[in-house]
Amino acid sequence: EDVLGVVDICREFKTPLTVRGAGSSLEGNAIPTRGGVVLDLTRMNKVVSIRPEDLMATVQPGIVYNDLNEKLRPHGLFFPTSPGGSADVATIGGMVANNASGIYALKYGGTKRHILGLTAITGEGEVIRTGHKCPKSSAGYDLTALLCGSEGTLAVVTEITLSLTGRPGASAKMAY
Repeated sequence: EDVLGVVDICREFKTPLTVRGAGSSLEGNAIPTRGGVVLDLTRMNKVVSIRPEDLMATVQPGIVYNDLNEKLRPHGLFFPTSPGGSADVATIGGMVANNASGIYALKYGGTKRHILGLTAITGEGEVIRTGHKCPKSSAGYDLTALLCGSEGTLAVVTEITLSLTGRPGASAKMAY
C-alpha cells in the first residue's frame, strides 16, 4: 500500500519517480537525473514463502542475494543467478530491474530465466500480477520477461516469485 501511495502522489503531481534498491548497479540507473522522488525498497526484504517441493520462493524486492540463499540453504536450494562481486549487497529487486547475470550465468542463465511471476505497480497505479507457477507456458504476452530488465521504467516490482535449483554437491575455485 505504501508503494502504491507513492506512485499515486507522483502521478498526481507529475513528479518523476526513481526506484532504488541497494544501488550496487554498475549502470547507475538508480540516479534520479531529472530530480523527483527516489523510492528505496531495501526495507521490503522479507521472504514471503519458500516452497521446496516446488523449487520456488516468493520474496520482496529488497532482500539481498546472499541473505536469500542463506534462508534457502536448509532446504538444499539456492537462487543461482549470481550478481558476482556484489552478492552481499545486491537486492533481488535490483537484479530483476537489471536482468542481472553474473558468474553462474553460463550454467544457469540470467535473472529473467528464473522469474516465474511478479507483482508490480504501474505508473497509473494499477497493481498487476504477471507469470504463473508453471515453468512453461505459451499463454499470452510474457509481461514478466518484459518487466525484468526494464530498470523500473514500466512498473515498480513489489513481489517476485523465483524458480530455484538444488545446491551443487561440491564446488571449487581454481587458482592461477
